[in-house]
Parts: sequence; C-alpha cells; structure tokens
Amino acid sequence: METIRKDQNKSFSFLALRFTAFILNALFVCLFMVCIYLGGMILLAIISLRFENIHEVSSILLPALVAICPVSAFLFLTYKTSGGRQTPGNKRMGLFVVDKDGAFLHFSKSMVRGLLWIVSALPCGLGLLWALIDHSGRGWHDMIMGTRIAGTQEDVHIPAMAFLSFILGMLSLFIFSIPLLHVIGIMSSLAVMWMCMVILCILIPLAFIIGVIYKIIAGIRKEKSTWGQRFALYGIRIALLTGIMLLFLAVAIPSNSNIFRLNQEIKCEEDIRRIAESVENYEQTQKALPENLTALTEHGYLEKLPTFGLQEEYVYRIEMDHERRYFVLECPKPHTLLKGRCLLPPKGCREVKYIQGRGLIVKTE
Repeated sequence: METIRKDQNKSFSFLALRFTAFILNALFVCLFMVCIYLGGMILLAIISLRFENIHEVSSILLPALVAICPVSAFLFLTYKTSGGRQTPGNKRMGLFVVDKDGAFLHFSKSMVRGLLWIVSALPCGLGLLWALIDHSGRGWHDMIMGTRIAGTQEDVHIPAMAFLSFILGMLSLFIFSIPLLHVIGIMSSLAVMWMCMVILCILIPLAFIIGVIYKIIAGIRKEKSTWGQRFALYGIRIALLTGIMLLFLAVAIPSNSNIFRLNQEIKCEEDIRRIAESVENYEQTQKALPENLTALTEHGYLEKLPTFGLQEEYVYRIEMDHERRYFVLECPKPHTLLKGRCLLPPKGCREVKYIQGRGLIVKTE
C-alpha cells in the first residue's frame, strides 16, 4: 500500500489536486444519480405493464425515487471515504481521507463527516473555502471531526498555467449545459442562453490557447512536470470537446422550434405594449379611443402596424365597464407561443392580452 503523507499543507499544487478531485466527484455523483433515476423509471415502466393500478401510487413512487437518488449517492461517497477506500476523484488524484493520526476512517465517522460537509457547503461554501485559510488546509467539517485530506504523491508540481487551462475547460463544459438545456426545452430564458453562448465563445479558445502555450513553453524549457502536462492536456481536450459540441448546438438552434417560439413570444409582448402605448397616446391627444388600429397609422402614431406570425393582425376592441370605455389588445393565436419562465420549463400560453388600466396579462396552461 502507498504511504500516506504526514505533512498536510496549503500549497497551490495540493489544493489544485483537492479541487480537481472535488470536480470529478461532483461529475460522478451527477452521473450516478441520473443512472439511478433512469433505472428506477425503467423499473416502474416494467411494473406498470404488469400491474394496472400502478398509476394510482405513482404520485408516491416518483417523489420517493427522486429522494433515493441523493441518499444513495451520499451513502456511496460515505462508503468510499471510509476504510482506506477512495472516491473516484480522490483515486484519480491520489488522495485519502484520514484522521489526525493518519488512520483511515470508520464508516460511522465517515457518515458524520459527510453530513457536516453538507453543513459546510450550505453558507455559500464558506465552510469549504475555509481550507484556504486554515494552516492545515481543512474545512469546517474536517476541523470538527478531526480529519484531513492526505495524499500519496510526494512530489506534486502543477504549474498555474496548466491548471488554469483545465479550470477554464471545465468551466466551459459546465456553462455549455445551460444552452443545451434551453434547446432541449428544460430551461427557457433566451437572454441567459445567448449570454452563455457568448461566454463560451471566449472561454473555449482561451482554455485551448493557454494549454497549448503551456505545452510549448514546457517543451522549450524541457520541464518534466507530468502533472502539468496532464492538466494542460485535460484543458485542451475538454476545450476541443466543448467546442465541437457547441458547433453542433449552434447548428441545432435555428431548427429548434422551442427557441423560435420563445423569440416569437418576446416579439408578441413587445408589439402589444408598443400598440397599447400608441393607443394611449392617441386617446390623450384626440380625447377618444381609436375605432380601429389603422387610425394609429393614419394619424402618425405608428409607422406600420406590427403583425403576429404569418401577417395576422392583433385583435383590438373597445369595451365598457361602469360607463368607462377602455381598450383591449389580444394576441390572435396565443396557443402557438411558449411562455418563458426564466430557468423553469416553458409553458404554453392560453391568453396574451393588454387591458387598459391593468397592463399586460399572460395566462399559461
């Protein structure tokens, strides 16, 4: 068995190993939970073919399945940090979780440490970032439990440039998931999607260029940092992979109906507000509501009436309420729109209209 280092420090290279192990563990946990969820869904589907009344208890089984995913992931990580075992990320980086004397943890102690890890992560990760301040590089959960992270690598040297390439590559891969979820239809905020696309166009070349520059400099100086070469190669490969996926995503966006319907939704609301503003200006100056929308163009309040979809006109009518005349503007086909809900799944529109005195009203399914 490899000898565990007794000296725990806050060197950049050691913190870089720990941070990388954390990222790898987080990716593994996400994949682990997705596999459990898909497996549970497949099992429920098979059971539903045999038992007809399974749909009656699905409202209980599905939330239970969702709860099982993080619980099972937590128990797996607890098991892998006890008895000298290693989580996937720790194994890749050569790290172990030990007590203050260098002994491996029992399962019960590892479980308590895992629960405290969650507590450390809750206040914006402050308990985890404490490792940057503590002289032994420990977070709150390690300080309470008397544990620490130790490594089997004696001479670890990770150049900052190589690690920066890796971090930028991983960051681009994470950000890539946001526009991907928009194209799939799970999220629905065009502003967020396009902002992420712009950020990716900056991060991906940056990660690739920094990684290549490091490898060129390392080759000229004949540096023999295997960890530096490894992290630079990780950064270059991740940047290339993310860049290729981004190209495919950019090709998919123009043909994606969800994106076009979201654009149409934004345009619809802007048009209705613009027409409503013109009608209200007309009423202020003419002291009466226009009988139809063409009066707006005839009197110069609008250069051209906006249309919805395939040259369909917005619905305009005048109504009475307690002898008060007010106008109503409606979208002619609201069911063709998707109402964006920031980072929540979009919902179909049932009604999009502007009522004078009440403003824009949008009702979703």
